[in-house]
Amino acid sequence: MGSRLRVRAIEYAVVSRDMADLVGLSPAVVKVKFGELSDLAVLKCVDLRGRKLTAVGDPDDLRDMLANTGARRSDDLDLTESRWPVLMRGWYQTV
Repeated sequence: MGSRLRVRAIEYAVVSRDMADLVGLSPAVVKVKFGELSDLAVLKCVDLRGRKLTAVGDPDDLRDMLANTGARRSDDLDLTESRWPVLMRGWYQTV
């Protein structure tokens, strides 16, 4: 993913880590990437080329990102690897 990726948010949710398998993450990956977080933020988005992506990160980072950019600016978000350590092609079911 590099250091930064500009995307447009399509849908986002905060889910229990117990539901990580719905987005294609094993419990082992969740433990390594997110430690003991009880919830995960899942962001369905598209990049500037229109490719569908699913990013998984810390819910606090999602809240900060939305607060700093405002919901009206969901078409212009920067994902950084440090805040969104899991980035997958395609969209995954979140609920």
